[in-house]
Amino acid sequence: MACSNQGWAGTTSGKPAALSTSEGRSFYVWRQGRQWHLDVRGATRSAPLSGRVLANAPLRVVTASGVRPALSARARTLIIRTEAARRAGVAFTASCATRLDVKLSVSQSPSPRIFLGAEGSAPASTFRLSRPASTGVSGRILLMPACPVGGGTCPPAKPTEGTVRIETVTGKGGGGGQVIARVDSDENGNYAAEIPSGRYQLIAEKSGGYPVAKPSLATVEAGVVTLADVYLDSGIR
Repeated sequence: MACSNQGWAGTTSGKPAALSTSEGRSFYVWRQGRQWHLDVRGATRSAPLSGRVLANAPLRVVTASGVRPALSARARTLIIRTEAARRAGVAFTASCATRLDVKLSVSQSPSPRIFLGAEGSAPASTFRLSRPASTGVSGRILLMPACPVGGGTCPPAKPTEGTVRIETVTGKGGGGGQVIARVDSDENGNYAAEIPSGRYQLIAEKSGGYPVAKPSLATVEAGVVTLADVYLDSGIR
């Protein structure tokens, strides 16, 4: 399976119908034949769009239009960036990869729409595609902010070991739903859980006091692993 095009989720297959109907800032990710595609539309000089694909095996660029794709030295990271409003993108192969982590820039307003496969949408701006296909969430437990009292530069958030509680979301604000899983992280804070499609709240369980758990919301779609970090607030300011 590793060096083939088999085993990816069916939801990734087919050119997005939205390519011919949607307008505005958009990303399009899909698989067709032996090739993967990452296209963008609606970038501007003041609000560029960029995308990154990180694989666990070498990638190969087949064609590019409107962008100059950058491949890392080991060809396992592919990056595109454009300031052009017209459609631009890259086609590439990942025949020996069993995992593709996709990160799409959505920081500027309005946030772009993200289409996946012929009829679907991606659950978030960062997600993982794997084979055999998996549905769920994955990320890290992070302790933040660790800012010095009296000012100064905050160091990066620190991964920490713990347990993530996953519960369904009953309203727009999140919370109040059914707990469907509790998953322990490793010593570096990495966690993963296979769960059905839906909308969830993720909480790093804490017995009280500091650090305080900061709930995160995550949407999960079939055949996709949503990459979602979970945070603990140290209370240090």
